[in-house]
Amino acid sequence: VQSILSLACMHQTHEVVSLLLSKGARDSKLEEHDCFIAAMNRGHDFANLRVLRYLYNAGLESWYRTNDQGGLLHFVMSEFAEGKHIPNIQTTVELVAEHQPDIVTLSDRRGHTPLSLLIEGMYDDVDSDDDETVYTRDRINLAKQLSECERKVRAADRGIRARSLKLGWPV
Repeated sequence: VQSILSLACMHQTHEVVSLLLSKGARDSKLEEHDCFIAAMNRGHDFANLRVLRYLYNAGLESWYRTNDQGGLLHFVMSEFAEGKHIPNIQTTVELVAEHQPDIVTLSDRRGHTPLSLLIEGMYDDVDSDDDETVYTRDRINLAKQLSECERKVRAADRGIRARSLKLGWPV
């Protein structure tokens, strides 16, 4: 069962998504994937950033979990590692990290964060015959970006813990 909002996201019709959100449409938890995955899992431009911004601005968050319990960025990194062309991947990562910073440091069942998935994918590709695709500028820049996002999230977590301990609150 797909919600009308997910269908609109899947077809990248940002005008319809905007209208549905303004009328109070929300994602259905009965679906296999949330509307963020629907917006990203199309052949158009991978993710229509306008649709993702509408979803976040409406107060929605991705609840999607992969089979290994990874989140939205795990999905994005897996698609990228499989060779899917994602022209706006850095902007997508930036947008997700801004609105759902916890997804940046979320570990799946195997202990992988989105950054470690990307790095592992780079090492897996080293074994392939096509070494040119392994360390592209895009992959290196994406690894730097995810690393910086992780650093910021972890620093904020340490700051919250330190303030809580100082106030005598349990952590």
